[in-house]
Amino acid sequence: MRKLIAKTDMSLDGAIDNPGAFTHTFWDEEWNNAAGAHEFDGLVMGRRTYEGFAAAWTKPEMLEAEGEFATHMNTVAKYVVSDSLDTADWTNTTIVRRDEVETTVAKLKEEPGGNLFMYGYGPVAHRLLKAGLLDELEVWIYPVLSGAGEIGQLLFRDGDQIPLKVNSSRTLKSGVVILNLSPAERS
Repeated sequence: MRKLIAKTDMSLDGAIDNPGAFTHTFWDEEWNNAAGAHEFDGLVMGRRTYEGFAAAWTKPEMLEAEGEFATHMNTVAKYVVSDSLDTADWTNTTIVRRDEVETTVAKLKEEPGGNLFMYGYGPVAHRLLKAGLLDELEVWIYPVLSGAGEIGQLLFRDGDQIPLKVNSSRTLKSGVVILNLSPAERS
């Protein structure tokens, strides 16, 4: 069975929105190697991530700079969860309505192929974690205080306690800590 894995970047004060504002000074060869280690056959994302990624990954300069990975991002199957989008122009994108996301992801996980991947931890990832469909959460913790973020832009969500177990941890030379977590058995 395929896994659904979400990767998110987080500052020490819990900010996950607009990670480029606090992560770019940590990008080096070791970071690039760790970030590119995931192989996936499908991307699951919310509307905001979709709109940002579609705009960025289709730019000629991104295609030139990122080569094979940019080609993969533009050709891989993409599933955008949205009730407001009527069309999705980015190649190989399917719109999934919010009330169908759990059923759709469960079916996708049963299909043959490589893992499914999510960038970020927004409402869609949180919903899938609560539904028991998110297999791994990879949190990259950056040694910086972003100084920004509202409740909806932080990793935590009010009212939910979801036990997780640490599968592995790794500290990059830059000080970035990578935690790989999965849902723990609830007692």
